[in-house]
Amino acid sequence: MKFKHLLAILISCTLFSTTPLKSQEMWVYDTATWIPVYGRVSLSSLDIPSCSYSDTISSTAIYFHGITILPDDEIYMVGIPFPGSSQSSGIFRRTYNSGQGLHFYAAIPATDSIQALTCDYNGLVYGAGKYVFVFDPADSTVTSLGDLPPGMAAGGDMAYHEGVFYLTTANNELVQLDMDNPLNSTIVATFPDSIDLIEGLATFPFRCDSIVTYAVATGETGSTIYHLDFDTYELTLVCNGIPRGVLDAATATECILPPCEIYADLDADDSSGDTLNNFLRYTCAAPVAIADGDTEVYSPFPIDSVKLNLIGTLDPGQEYLATTAAAGISIQGNGSPSLVLANQGGATEMAFAEAIKNCLYHNDAAVPTFGNREVVITLYSSFYSSMPSLSTILLGDGFLQIEPDTAATSCFGTDDGTVLLNATLGQPPHA
Repeated sequence: MKFKHLLAILISCTLFSTTPLKSQEMWVYDTATWIPVYGRVSLSSLDIPSCSYSDTISSTAIYFHGITILPDDEIYMVGIPFPGSSQSSGIFRRTYNSGQGLHFYAAIPATDSIQALTCDYNGLVYGAGKYVFVFDPADSTVTSLGDLPPGMAAGGDMAYHEGVFYLTTANNELVQLDMDNPLNSTIVATFPDSIDLIEGLATFPFRCDSIVTYAVATGETGSTIYHLDFDTYELTLVCNGIPRGVLDAATATECILPPCEIYADLDADDSSGDTLNNFLRYTCAAPVAIADGDTEVYSPFPIDSVKLNLIGTLDPGQEYLATTAAAGISIQGNGSPSLVLANQGGATEMAFAEAIKNCLYHNDAAVPTFGNREVVITLYSSFYSSMPSLSTILLGDGFLQIEPDTAATSCFGTDDGTVLLNATLGQPPHA
C-alpha cells in the first residue's frame, strides 16, 4: 500500500472513530441458575480471549433477555420483572460501568415476548419478539415495523452486520431481517443440533472490512462462545465451560461506525506534481481532463455514487463538467458544475474510475478568465464517504514556453537559414 493511502486511512480513522475501541470485552446478562430466579441474575462482562468474568455491575429484580449498548455508553435492556417487583416490563437504561441505577424508558407488554435487542449506527435501538420494533431514545417512542413470518419467533439475540440486521430464533436459526417488511425475513442458516440455543450475539467493528461477531450458546450446564462467520454462517469454537447461563450479549462498540478505507486517487503515480489522492493540471484552454490516466478507485463495499463539484468558477454560466457513460453508471447533471455518477447495479470500481477519467472541465467563454478552478470528488459507499479528492485546474499562459531550434541557421548575413519555434506545455490542439 502506498504511503499516501496509509496516511489517508490514518486520517479517516481519526474522523470516524469517536470512542477508542475497548478490548474484547463482552457484556452479558446471565443467570447463576438454569431457571432465572430473583437475585440470581446479573449484568456482567466477559473477557473473550480468556473467556473469564472480569466485572459484574449488579444483580437486578428484572429478568432481562435483550441488551445493547449505544456509542454514548448507555446500556439499553428489555425485560420483565420477577414476581414481587414493582417495576413494569419494557425498555430500561443504565450508564455503562457507572454504578448508576436503572431508568425505565418505555413500556412493552410481557406478552409481546421480546427476546432480542441491537442498535444501528444512527443511535436507534431495535428489538424482536413476535414482531420487530424500533425504539428512539431521543423521545422514548416504540414503533412496530411489522410481524415476523408465521412460525418464526425471536429466541436469542439480534446483530447489526454491514448494514444488515440478523436474528437468532427459538428454532436456533439465523434470520436475515427485512426491516421494511419483516414478513419477508428469510432463514439463512440453521445451526447444528449439537449447538445449544444461541442466546447472544456480540459484535466488534474493528474496521468496516473487519467486523467480528461472537455467538453465545447456552445450555443446562453453562455457556459456550463461538465465532460466527457471516460469509459461510459457520460457528467456530472460541471457548466453553462458562459456568453461568448467558441470556444476551453486547459490546460497548457494536454500534460505533468503524473506520474504513475508501478513496478516489486521481493520479496514482503523482506525475502531475500533486500529492495524496489529488491531481494538478496546467492548461491554457478547455476542455481538459480532471484526472490522470492512472486514476484508481477503491471501496470494500459496492459504490453507491460519486459526486463531482466544480468550485471557484470565474466565468459564470460558461464553466461546467461533462463525462461519458461507463458500464452500470448513470450520469446526473451532465453539462453542469455538479455531476453525480450513480450505480445502476453492478458497477465496478474500474467503471467509476473510467467515468472519472472521462470527465472534462469545459469553459465556453470567448476569452476565459485566467485563474484556478477546483473539482471536488467524493465517493459514497454503504455508510461511508471518502475524504474528498481535489483536482486543481490552473488556467493561464504563464507556464507556456517557446523552445527555439537554431541548428539550421546560416552565417554571414545570408537569408537561407531557418529558426524553428516549438511551443510546449500547452493543451492540444492549442500547442
